[in-house]
Amino acid sequence: MHKILRIDLSKVAGLHVIPYSFHKHFYFFIIISTIFIIFIGIGSVYYPVGALVLSLFLIFLVILYFKPIIGLYLLILIMTIRTINIIMDSPIRHLNEVINLFFIPATILFSIFVFRRIIVKEKLSKNELNTLMILLGGWVFISLFWTIDIYHGVYVSVSFLSCIFTLYLFQSLLTSKTQIKNILNFSLFVGLIVAALTTVSYWYHGSKEIKLFDDAVLSIVLNYESNRPGGLSPANHTSNILNNFIFMGIALLYRANLKRRALISLIILFLLFNVFFTGSKGGVGSLIIGLFFLIFLATPLRKKAFSLMVLTSFILFITLIIVSFISGKGFLQARATAVGGAFSLKTRLEWWGKGFEHLWGSGGLGLGVGGFPKIIDPEAPGAHSFFFSLLFDLGVIGAAIFGCIFLKILLLAKSTVLKSKDRELSFIAMCLISALVVCFIHGLVDMDYIYQPFWVVLGLLLSISNISKSESSTSHIDLKTGL
Repeated sequence: MHKILRIDLSKVAGLHVIPYSFHKHFYFFIIISTIFIIFIGIGSVYYPVGALVLSLFLIFLVILYFKPIIGLYLLILIMTIRTINIIMDSPIRHLNEVINLFFIPATILFSIFVFRRIIVKEKLSKNELNTLMILLGGWVFISLFWTIDIYHGVYVSVSFLSCIFTLYLFQSLLTSKTQIKNILNFSLFVGLIVAALTTVSYWYHGSKEIKLFDDAVLSIVLNYESNRPGGLSPANHTSNILNNFIFMGIALLYRANLKRRALISLIILFLLFNVFFTGSKGGVGSLIIGLFFLIFLATPLRKKAFSLMVLTSFILFITLIIVSFISGKGFLQARATAVGGAFSLKTRLEWWGKGFEHLWGSGGLGLGVGGFPKIIDPEAPGAHSFFFSLLFDLGVIGAAIFGCIFLKILLLAKSTVLKSKDRELSFIAMCLISALVVCFIHGLVDMDYIYQPFWVVLGLLLSISNISKSESSTSHIDLKTGL
């Protein structure tokens, strides 16, 4: 007689599996549904359009409740849209307050996720990384007490909290390699759309403002600036977003068949073309370093390092020629005009110098969340540096907590690369580490610490590390005892 072996993987491997029993909450859903129908019925009489929009929104919330992983796809899509913002007058700065809408879906998804766990009486997982994230979020809100721009500080603190939510959601909802690959496939598709919009914005671009209330407007921009197309993001941000998608696409090549590999390669080349097309020196330079870094990091590629470096250099050179031909001025010539511009490296060094002066003057506490833009107003809306903006706002303590989170995730990723028995999972981790290298290099001279694409890549890398660890634990189960 053969005994049937049953193993609870959620306990053995530590997977984030949320059990759900509908009958336990039957009456709860009946009551909520009845109240919902009554209010929608009344609302339809007086405000039919508003009632319809609210109905669709609530239906979407219900879908997210039962399938929260759908929210991750939504976050990846929305993180690429950075020129659809709410613009309001700032009572403290000359420059307007530009509010990106990413924090709304991230906060909604996190709230649904927490509510779902409360309903099923599932406690939030406790570990060192989650503790560090709570500490960082707490420090951000504490710094509101001494920020020199409370209005901008409130927006930045909420946006930063949504970045922490994003990191937590990715590590909690992605629990298998299949889910990871589905996310990567979707990301490559989104990258194709972003690249297409970037190309189109070279010839067709413009802006539209819709008044919401008082001094608030919804700004929609198909971006084009100084011979540099950007699509639905500033050109510099578009280049970095496309870089991330390029490495996600490379990760999908590992076990793709010939036809699929050819298709993915064509999409990657199109993305590469648009990185050059944006005219971002930081984007192009960080991409080149990231590609060569991956070639030497990944064992399957390292064996063919020389030929791959020659091929990569050839592709980059041809891309440069094509972009130069299309743009008319040429890539190098067009970017040379930006050397003495308002956001040149020399100008940024002056801003950062002011930032360090105020940092030392505050005893290392920093200017408070959202504070740094006030001291360079109206020259620029921010520090144009992910790491300096974090340091100047949150001080040494905030930067140290962030550094611990970043280092912890990198160590987990290193373990995945070196110890994972799944070579494909290891290769995906290498590609995402390379994407982080690109973000790190580009982030030295651009972006800020509420730049969502960085946190999405960090969340994906953390998810892969957790999955690898879980599969490693499962592989040590004794098939006779299940232990």
